[in-house]
Amino acid sequence: IATFMREDIQNEHEGDIVKDTLQITKFNIKGMKTMVVYRSSNHSIRDTWKELESVLEDDQTLLITGDFNICTQKDKSNEISSNLAKNGFQLMIQDATHIMGGHIDHIYWRDTSDDWQLTVETFSPYWTNHDALLTTVKRR
Repeated sequence: IATFMREDIQNEHEGDIVKDTLQITKFNIKGMKTMVVYRSSNHSIRDTWKELESVLEDDQTLLITGDFNICTQKDKSNEISSNLAKNGFQLMIQDATHIMGGHIDHIYWRDTSDDWQLTVETFSPYWTNHDALLTTVKRR
């Protein structure tokens, strides 16, 4: 997982959750929050939701991206996706993101201010079995 920001974008690293099988990092970028998640397939889905829930703030514009290792086509009502939907998030990627057909890389978006424009592009780099998800966020 990688996050790239233009040099002129002021951002504040708000912290990390680091476990052997789960990593979450959170940034504040010009009033919009972003979280990047890696969840190993053997890490508890319930524990992952609890960790995410602990850093969610009501009424904030938030982008959550990452490799969740949960196929949203096989398990549409998984605890993470369903709880994020209850908290106003929309799953932004509907296509398979893994060479074996899994929908395991997710983008969740909640724009409480309606001040942002989100675009998502996918491409398949030769060096990985995951599609790359390019997410661009611009102020309207």
